[in-house]
Amino acid sequence: MNRRALLAAVGSTLAAAGCSDRPASDARTPTGTETTETTPTDVTSSTPTPRTYPIADPSELAFTADVSRGLDATEPPRIRIGMRNEGDSQVTLGFGSAPPFTGFEATTDGETVYLVPAGSRTPGPPSPTAFPETLEYLTLAPGERVRRTYELLCPSTDGRSIPDGRYVFADSVVLSGAGRPEVDTRVTVVVDGDLSVFASVGSL
Repeated sequence: MNRRALLAAVGSTLAAAGCSDRPASDARTPTGTETTETTPTDVTSSTPTPRTYPIADPSELAFTADVSRGLDATEPPRIRIGMRNEGDSQVTLGFGSAPPFTGFEATTDGETVYLVPAGSRTPGPPSPTAFPETLEYLTLAPGERVRRTYELLCPSTDGRSIPDGRYVFADSVVLSGAGRPEVDTRVTVVVDGDLSVFASVGSL
């Protein structure tokens, strides 16, 4: 999901109001320990003081994905996706409506598969329109991560199995710092009698 259009609507939200922190459904943890979300502290002064944030370095962001439930005829497959700050400074990142990944749809050989947050299904074919196009900022301390579990759903199989194929889900993350550039994120799902998943940052 390209969020450059959203930046115009967000305007100076980050500079004037700080971060809108909403943790993912799964725990955000440094090295496996639950923590409380932290944000930069407001400065009280007679003269407004602009906020500054360290520029996020994509090489210090660990983007990962793994299978938490494989192919099963009775339940949809599940995938855990996470992003960890492996740098020495806290960073502020802009995500879509389901941090850390909001690339909901992929199509291969005419088969469309959805990747949606676990537990968010409604009766009928799944649809990404249930999740609005928003931009949410989260601040990650060194070693901290945001992680969520997603389900793979395919309308042509009642959402219970995934046809063989290679499905590439695409998203992007807005980095803190001057100009707030974006970095692409990809989750590639391969189904060939088994289920494999790969995560990457940057261009394929």
